[in-house]
Amino acid sequence: MSNDASQAQDSFPRNEAQNSGLQINGIDPGVSPFIARVSIYGIHLGVLSTVAYTVQPKAGSVSKAVNVSYSNSALAARGYLTPEGNMLTLPVIGLYAGYTNQVALQFSFQDGSALTLPVSITTAAYNDPTGIYQHPTILTKRAAGSALGFDFFY
Repeated sequence: MSNDASQAQDSFPRNEAQNSGLQINGIDPGVSPFIARVSIYGIHLGVLSTVAYTVQPKAGSVSKAVNVSYSNSALAARGYLTPEGNMLTLPVIGLYAGYTNQVALQFSFQDGSALTLPVSITTAAYNDPTGIYQHPTILTKRAAGSALGFDFFY
């Protein structure tokens, strides 16, 4: 590329997603293996419109993906977004216990730009103190593609 072409390319304004500098700072376990807290650093997270994520179904599962979305104002109201607007703690629910969950974090900005960050979240095994939920008795196994009024319970 010629010097003139690179200068012309640099003169195009960058959008908010390109300027965000988003990066994963860490992942902490939540109150159960089904929940994690993902720490995210970025420049000007205050210009986020929404933050969403998708937890991919476990291999061999007949469940749908878990899709969750938060508005920027909801995250700020709950104290998940720092007042400086550069740190976000995202609660991620719907994880599989004892598994490396594949999660896609989707960030939408006020200017309409978007950015997706893939992240792997490894969770601890679930230990049911009563033994009731860890080893359920399955009377009729759900067939792939069957209609059911719900996908998850906790």
